[in-house]
Amino acid sequence: MDYNLLFISLFALSFGSFYNVLIVRVPQNISLFTPSRCNYCSNQIKWYHNIPILSYFILKGRCINCQEKISIRYIVVEFVTMLLGIIVYIKFGLSIDSILLFFILSLFFVLSVIDYDYHAVPDSINLMALSLSLFYIDFYSAIQSALMVAGAMALLRYYLSFILQKESMGEGDIILGATMGAILGIKLSFFALFLASIIALPFALYDKIKSKNGLVPFIPFLSIATILVIFEKEYFYNLLVKLYE
Repeated sequence: MDYNLLFISLFALSFGSFYNVLIVRVPQNISLFTPSRCNYCSNQIKWYHNIPILSYFILKGRCINCQEKISIRYIVVEFVTMLLGIIVYIKFGLSIDSILLFFILSLFFVLSVIDYDYHAVPDSINLMALSLSLFYIDFYSAIQSALMVAGAMALLRYYLSFILQKESMGEGDIILGATMGAILGIKLSFFALFLASIIALPFALYDKIKSKNGLVPFIPFLSIATILVIFEKEYFYNLLVKLYE
């Protein structure tokens, strides 16, 4: 039995539970240190009713006090976070860099959920991911790539906003782009940005037809592209080499 895998699974699962707190409280400026309460009856949730995934099934998906349904998204966030931890461990092993990568990618996931809910991302979480990314593998290369990608995205934002006469890119996207630069390098970051745009395009077109505004949160697509590229870094790098030939 791989005890490291078991440890990583439980470790990631516990952070998935904490990320649920971040997703709900940070956008609403609610303290992270106040006890968890039911959204319906406001009764305090006891710690043994808050065990990741397990408690949801023991309580049959309902609050122990008022019997209102608990959103299944809580266990989805926990499960996805655990899955990220497992995949990072299987792909990169157990090291300081792989632990850093897990935190960075899982924070991408948190930002994606918040962006989906609010069409905005909190700087506190975004800057935390960026700060961690600067220490991933090599600090000097990371900060150089982060600055170059962020600078390029900022210039693109100014040009597009001027041409289109409306805001074309959020500041949160630029900060996330800097994080992508730090962990992927310059070339793969721009490839991931292109990939994210391709993935987002059909969703934007559908939203444009349905609601006439074409506004879709871009952070989730940036996150998906980043995860795909970093897990198959060698494949995408070789693909870039072939494109340049």
